[in-house]
Amino acid sequence: EALSVMLSNPTKYMTVWGKAYRTETVHENNVRFNEDLKLSEDSEFLVRYVQKCKKITSDNTILYHYSIDNVSVMRGKNKQSKIPGYLESLEVVQKDIFNNIPELKQAFYQYTVIQMNIMMVREIFNYGERYKHFLDRAKTEREATAYIVKEAKKKGFISLEEASAKKIRVGDKIYMNHKNKAVILAVIGENLEEGMNIVGSHIDCPRLDIKANPLYEDCEMALFKTHYYGGIRKYQWPTIQLSLHGFLINSKGEKININIGEDEDDPVFFINDLLPHLGAEQNKKTLGDGITGESLNIVVGHSSYGIEDDKNPIKRMVLEILNKKYGIEEEDFNVAELEAVPSAKARDVGFDRAMVAAYGHDDRICSYANLEAILETKNPNDNKIEFKLGRKLATDKNLSF
Repeated sequence: EALSVMLSNPTKYMTVWGKAYRTETVHENNVRFNEDLKLSEDSEFLVRYVQKCKKITSDNTILYHYSIDNVSVMRGKNKQSKIPGYLESLEVVQKDIFNNIPELKQAFYQYTVIQMNIMMVREIFNYGERYKHFLDRAKTEREATAYIVKEAKKKGFISLEEASAKKIRVGDKIYMNHKNKAVILAVIGENLEEGMNIVGSHIDCPRLDIKANPLYEDCEMALFKTHYYGGIRKYQWPTIQLSLHGFLINSKGEKININIGEDEDDPVFFINDLLPHLGAEQNKKTLGDGITGESLNIVVGHSSYGIEDDKNPIKRMVLEILNKKYGIEEEDFNVAELEAVPSAKARDVGFDRAMVAAYGHDDRICSYANLEAILETKNPNDNKIEFKLGRKLATDKNLSF
């Protein structure tokens, strides 16, 4: 009867804390924690321990306080799924109850439903942590492609070139990296002639592209000229912190990767807006006309200290910093792919943390879900192919499947 009550309310009773155990019962019956279980081993221990008890009593006296630590192993943010560990524990408990106390099957079923609910809630939040990790490290098509390929390799995917060099078999996992801006992941199933399951999503996002030869000086500031990409809401881009991502090719033919503004010690970049008392005319315009695409130029410098250049001292200062720190000359911007994106990290929203605020939801919310799905595909009966494309590559005539 006691075990039936405990199984029916596992969050209250099926934990080892808040209880006193008779040492004789533990030793005489050799009741120990199952070291093969990674999760919910306390519940499995209790099921076996209670079966050895002749009597169980309860006392409402407060004897100690339970401290909830949000950075603990169980409650802390963990990107890894706990579902396999919970399922393994449930299977062990089921076997024990069905073999030894079959009259508690109904209580076990109730216990399973509650545990599954706990599992799924925790898995949702764990999935959210993995998704935020992806968003923070994949703010451009190239970064998303590199992330996807890296994760695919961890799961045993091989390149199309490597797969083509041998006979492709059922169960093979293959990826194709197209120009570092698009990825195809494929899991080979049976009966290819009967078709395949295809899922597509894009990994590009609205952004500000840095123009060729972008650097100029105006109003005692150095700025980068930009061109907006995608359906951006222009009024959202001024006054937020921006980071620069991409690469340049210098005069020696060397590739210089750029990622500035993501680390806490990095500088960030900025688009100016008018002060409220200077914006009377701007306030009369529509939301779409108040901020124009031509005005979305990025502030990259303001100081001219120690620079001897009467014409453009602030621009000269920025060029000297770029050359000294990154080995970049002004001409290198002519062979470059640089993008400005919001530098803010993905964060939970609300007291209940039920939403995520981040740059790049469209369409990476689908891209990441597709990625996890195909990476977890095992022994498929059907062929599964996933496309992750930058929008420009979706009509590339050289992209064939």
